[in-house]
Amino acid sequence: LKSIVGFDINPNSPQQLMNYFYKTCGIKPYKKKNAQGQYVDTSDVTALKRIVRRGIEGSDAARIMLDIRSLSKRISTYLNIGKVDEDGRYRSSYNPVGAETGRLSSGQTIFKTGGNQQNIPHDILRFFLFDEGYIGYSIDLSQIENRIVAYVGGVISQIEAFETGIDLHRLTSSIIFNKPYDQISAEDGSSDLGDGRQSERYWGKKGNHAINYDVSYKKFGLINELSETDSKQVLASVHRGYPQIKGGYHAVIQEMLRKDRTVTNLFSRHRLFLGPVFPQPPYISSYACEETFRQAYAHLPQSTTADKINEQGVEYVYYNQDIFGSIELLSQIHDSIVFQVPLTTSWIKQAEMILLIKKSLEAPLSWHGTKFSTPCDLSMGLNMYKEVMIEYKSKNIPNDIELLAKKLEEGYDKIIRKRQGEVLV
Repeated sequence: LKSIVGFDINPNSPQQLMNYFYKTCGIKPYKKKNAQGQYVDTSDVTALKRIVRRGIEGSDAARIMLDIRSLSKRISTYLNIGKVDEDGRYRSSYNPVGAETGRLSSGQTIFKTGGNQQNIPHDILRFFLFDEGYIGYSIDLSQIENRIVAYVGGVISQIEAFETGIDLHRLTSSIIFNKPYDQISAEDGSSDLGDGRQSERYWGKKGNHAINYDVSYKKFGLINELSETDSKQVLASVHRGYPQIKGGYHAVIQEMLRKDRTVTNLFSRHRLFLGPVFPQPPYISSYACEETFRQAYAHLPQSTTADKINEQGVEYVYYNQDIFGSIELLSQIHDSIVFQVPLTTSWIKQAEMILLIKKSLEAPLSWHGTKFSTPCDLSMGLNMYKEVMIEYKSKNIPNDIELLAKKLEEGYDKIIRKRQGEVLV
């Protein structure tokens, strides 16, 4: 950073950053509304992202400052040993009304330990270990929000992808980059979009979520550090590839809101939206209505997912202790549940419990007479980082208890051999 700026600068000092970018570099100051309602100069994360994507003098420095801030947050928030309780546990306090969709909302405890378990960076999960003498599992609902949008909106090409086992994010990437599906790379750095650190498949995933929830190209560009030109092109290409998102899914949600302001999810749970849905210039702008629509677009798939993972996953295990007594539930993260099982539990019993949970979570959802299931993928390991866990896709999980038990035992042996090899090295 010093070699670029030319002098020592504290990336966490708003005043030093404003002096550098707005005076030394001559960039027109970005503004932010303060607590008094006044617009004042700012050098917050949003301002730095705007500078980065402009590719001007100061952009390289802003990029490094964002990296430093991100690493500092990781250290202070997720790698701070003071956040861990004396018994080695990382706990959270849950707010039962923290999220309108039904998603869990968590934060630090009253003792100032722990934190939000719903947004821990994936690579940090390597430090969340299962207990000695236990094996840990994660069961995930595969791309469930995308599936819900596809079936509710009648997005034919996406439905075909799901039913034939095609990776939707890779398919969308092939649309964005105008490349054959089998040539899309999942390797970091394979795309030159943004800062060039992400894979081609990454942008397919981001594009899918963005059009599902009608994220504007300006917001999409800002979040992902894309130029507005690139952002507009990415979203336009995805919309062209899936025209039924706007014409089908978004239209369904708008019809619900205009009828009685109520969105009903696939578990028949209702939510009343009080925001404007009919523009009345000059009093109610179309933009205000679009904001209500966007909240509703996100609500149906997110609330359905929350109800499914909670009712057919967490509650199913918790209220059937005669079957799942040896399972210790540890975490629920939007579309997955994480638990550990003592190794004193036979592999046969573990396989039996896993298949029952899988069957419960794969119970079909229904939309206007059309039923569809969401496959459950299984991961097992000694910590919660999926990159180092052994993953079994739903289609590769045997329905026979004995066959699955054998697969789990073989997986555990592989994990132990790998750990022993790492220790020897």
